[in-house]
Amino acid sequence: MKTKKANHDPLGIRLSIIIDRLYSGEGLSLPALATEFGVHERTIYRDLHERLGCIDIIRENGHYRLSKNQLGSRKTVADILKLAKITYIDRLFPSFDKELISVLSGNVTSPFIVYTPPPEELVTPFGSFTTLTKAVIQRKCLHFVDKHHQRYKKYHLYRLIYVKQQWYLTGVIDKKLKVFSYQDVMNVEISDDESFDINEKILDIIISEAFIQNLPHFQVSVDIYLKASDGSSN
Repeated sequence: MKTKKANHDPLGIRLSIIIDRLYSGEGLSLPALATEFGVHERTIYRDLHERLGCIDIIRENGHYRLSKNQLGSRKTVADILKLAKITYIDRLFPSFDKELISVLSGNVTSPFIVYTPPPEELVTPFGSFTTLTKAVIQRKCLHFVDKHHQRYKKYHLYRLIYVKQQWYLTGVIDKKLKVFSYQDVMNVEISDDESFDINEKILDIIISEAFIQNLPHFQVSVDIYLKASDGSSN
């Protein structure tokens, strides 16, 4: 695993400012944002394409902005707070509230440093991050191919989890808990007419800290977790 780099990434404050500007109708430039925040353009690219992948952002004439059907629909502080909560950004701060957003609104020098190691490999577009995000929210079944060209159908994607410099798909297929590395998923298709219900016991396992920390070694631990979901003893 790679060692931490000396430079730091002011993730929380940067995303808050970018979100505020997008919903204010601004067109954002990668080079300008990279210069303003003192980071590489690839970092800003990841912000717009991955970390804020649940927002309908489009690129026009070299600038990034909200699509017309979304612009003006989610401008309030409450919406920013909601986005911070669903992306777990709020957990990084002792208090992420309306007062803090008010203080941070406008052209301010970043008062925070939040270091998050970037992915060990650049996230490829093959898995279609936006499609996966929609599948989680809408509880729609997924069909895709893995790196070994094996076809999977009717995968129930519960959560996309970023841990230890990797994105993981966590969900259920054929009544079994199954994890995939985002890098290994290709040709993703979302089913418009096939949905699924969440198994709350499985969800409790997936969102538990022990499971998340163990994701890179999931295949070793699968039997333990499935027994736990059934209420069996070790």
